[in-house]
Amino acid sequence: MNPRFRAEQLPRLIGTAGLLVIDEAHCISDWGHDFRPDYRRIRTLIAELPADVPVLATTATANERVVTDVAEQMAAGGHEVFTLRGPLARGSLRLGVLELGTSWRRLAWLTQHLADLPGSGIVYCLTVASADETAALLTKAGHRVLPYTGRTEPAERLAAEEALKRNEVKALIATSALGMGFDKPDLGFVVHLGSPSSPVAYYQQVGRAGRATDSADVLLLPGREDRDIWHYFATNAMPTRARADAVLTALGEADRPLSVGRWRPGSTCGVASWSCC
Repeated sequence: MNPRFRAEQLPRLIGTAGLLVIDEAHCISDWGHDFRPDYRRIRTLIAELPADVPVLATTATANERVVTDVAEQMAAGGHEVFTLRGPLARGSLRLGVLELGTSWRRLAWLTQHLADLPGSGIVYCLTVASADETAALLTKAGHRVLPYTGRTEPAERLAAEEALKRNEVKALIATSALGMGFDKPDLGFVVHLGSPSSPVAYYQQVGRAGRATDSADVLLLPGREDRDIWHYFATNAMPTRARADAVLTALGEADRPLSVGRWRPGSTCGVASWSCC
């Protein structure tokens, strides 16, 4: 993705690498086709490697579809691919579901029982607003917690992660922004206020608990509004046809190439609420 890295470092990597390791390899499939297209460039890199350079791709989160797709990407350039899958079960995790119905009942339960959960952990919420409100409520009730969302400043995120790792807080009240790259081997619990949108997302999040402990508590508190939230995010992830056509028309009429940085809300170039400046 970085032009200087591609120009200066990548040729040397291709020419001298003894082993290429790709961690979180499910991203090649889950994100590479749309959300993070740069992950698909890994296919090109593999194809350019000398035939005698082995490649190891690892992930703890991949269903059969993702495994098949990643294997196809890894086979670029005619490489032979061997797939090894381990068991999904984690003996250290105690999984449970608590049906409480309304959001206020879930929050009341968490306020009363958070201190009883082992060690320190993560409380996952489906939206930024829910994470912020839950963190504020728990703080007011005397619990040591911090919010962690996509709107949290990078420095605050890092400070929150370190506070959790040092057990200075009972929990981070987080959205899915607290994801890959975070590792606390003795994480004692994961609570979900609302169901994640897929079993894969749920499995990845609960897998952060109990990595180096004999047991960890994982508790799901589903909500009646969960499906509506999933639908909202799924439908907002893609533009309407009218908006897509308007953007394509504006691009076609432009007298020069336009980057994402040249688009901002509030302009009057005729593309809905987004246009070139």
